[in-house]
Amino acid sequence: MRQEYHSTWESGNIMLEKHYSSGITFNTSFNLSKCLTNADNLAYYDRAGKARCSYDQREAFGLLVTYALPVGRGQRWLDRGGVVNSILGGWTVNMTENTLSGIPLSVSYSGSPYKYLTTATVNAVGPLSQANVPNWTIGQRFPTAAQNPYFNMNEFAYPAAFTTGSLGANVLQAPAILWNQCFASKSWSLERWKFQHLKVTARVDGHNLPWKRPNLAAPNTNYNTSSPGTWARFTGTLGDFSNFGSAEANVQGSLRVEF
Repeated sequence: MRQEYHSTWESGNIMLEKHYSSGITFNTSFNLSKCLTNADNLAYYDRAGKARCSYDQREAFGLLVTYALPVGRGQRWLDRGGVVNSILGGWTVNMTENTLSGIPLSVSYSGSPYKYLTTATVNAVGPLSQANVPNWTIGQRFPTAAQNPYFNMNEFAYPAAFTTGSLGANVLQAPAILWNQCFASKSWSLERWKFQHLKVTARVDGHNLPWKRPNLAAPNTNYNTSSPGTWARFTGTLGDFSNFGSAEANVQGSLRVEF
């Protein structure tokens, strides 16, 4: 039997921008999308099983606030040239906020006491909405077993012997990513000092600042009744200097030379 993969993606986007004479600019956008595919849930026996794509993040919100500081020559504060303007004038301060809904997750299993003829999936005991823990908080993050589980384990069960199970792919959702940055930058043109076409830009970035919110990687969704202390717990964080969701608050400085 020939297996065929098929995916669809639909999206809508809204953007708003506002400039103020004081040097402040607001840019914001919101994107709503949905991606469906059978690539993660295609059965050998039929062509059914379309589910959310593994990278489907339905909501995405972005905010950029830019403020040209009124300092230096021709500005409200320290209106002078020379060394003062060279060091303190012309700085731009920015703050960004990126919010992404969590990626979809599948439920795997291990430790089943039953035998199966083919790859099986677990069963959902009730509506999947009951798998989400209401008003969840992580509690004590370390050790892992002390965390509050992100999903209710009792809402799932091993399939009966020699059955395939009923749960599809990517039916749960990881926590959202809430990532904020702030950075300041300034450029110097050195043509007046006989360095033709030479431009230097200094930049200082604060990741996960001014609010420190560690972004957790997807929780464990391997259903195993022998180790309930690992179910739906978080063991890692995501993000780095140049990616969404820095795990820890950090500051990075950079200097760029163009010629």
